[in-house]
Amino acid sequence: IAYDYDAPAISVDVDRMFVDGQDFAPVISFAMSNIDGTYTMDEGDLRRIKSAFTADAMDVNVSFTDPRNDGTMNVTARVNTVVSDSAATLPNEIDMQDPGWVFGGDFDAEGTLSSGASTYSTTMNNGVDTFKSDGTSANSALHFSIRDGVVAYGGTATDTQYRVSGSQIPFPEVSLGMQETAFDLKMPLQQTDAPTDFGLLTRVVGLTVGDEIWSMIDPGAVLPRDPATAIIDVSGTLKWLMDLSDPEAMAAAGDAMPAELHTLNINDITLSVAGASVEGEGGFTFDQTDTTTFNGMPAPTGEVNFTIVGANGLIEKLIQLGFLPQDQAMGAQMMLGMFTRPGENADTLTTKIEVKGNGSVFANGQQVK
Repeated sequence: IAYDYDAPAISVDVDRMFVDGQDFAPVISFAMSNIDGTYTMDEGDLRRIKSAFTADAMDVNVSFTDPRNDGTMNVTARVNTVVSDSAATLPNEIDMQDPGWVFGGDFDAEGTLSSGASTYSTTMNNGVDTFKSDGTSANSALHFSIRDGVVAYGGTATDTQYRVSGSQIPFPEVSLGMQETAFDLKMPLQQTDAPTDFGLLTRVVGLTVGDEIWSMIDPGAVLPRDPATAIIDVSGTLKWLMDLSDPEAMAAAGDAMPAELHTLNINDITLSVAGASVEGEGGFTFDQTDTTTFNGMPAPTGEVNFTIVGANGLIEKLIQLGFLPQDQAMGAQMMLGMFTRPGENADTLTTKIEVKGNGSVFANGQQVK
């Protein structure tokens, strides 16, 4: 069965809303324009469903008045160029009382949702305090999948800007911007006999804050105000020791470890702020048969390499601002000197941390444990 549909506009409006018998006098509207979509369903041994959808724009407008304190809230949002695509295969008979059917092997699903330029605005007033925020985004996207007991979910956004103000905020306005943000999670949720791949990514690139924040912590502009970056990208393999979809099994496990971590890959760890940066990468394997060498933790073997740029310069600036006492700064610099070595460029340090399966730990070839 296949459905094709299109419409110049679809809208839903709510003009009355009562809470405990009191009228909140709402204005709630949801509208989409220039809609085009398809939906197909193929029934056989398994049910296969596909859908695709586009809309030029989506508008949301919500406002109401709380009769208990005359408080008001107003929300407006506009999202341009909405595109959705999804597909799923599932059994014809589903026991909704048993969530384990999702991991039974007959179910898989995947989908994407993306949008172009978006704007939103929120204002609230409870008769005493006020709050306002608004934001914009150049584009954003989400994706998800469930296949063979592995769930993947993630999203991205670019050129995001936020502004916040209110009676409880000690500034006329606080602004925040991010050039790029991303989140990605891949995680097995089914008990398996062998280790299964997992991954986690958190990415914030080009983070900036408004001058109102900088003026409070650094009025003399001692620190560089370059956009900040924070990235955590790890992957590896793990084995679940219990069925996460079985509440009774989870309860019976008590404090026992629910999973075994077999490998961990540090693909990228980056932190860059105020003219200094740290970058790291490496990997470890874990011996599940040895939980005594590291006091109950499976013994790791591997290494991680770090490059540190601008650390000494940042320490000197923090001393100048009075954020870091001289004696603590000397201690931090001594620690850096013990566990790092100079890099090729000025104010650059490198270090390699190695962990041996026998419990020994080395920093740049020097044994520290």
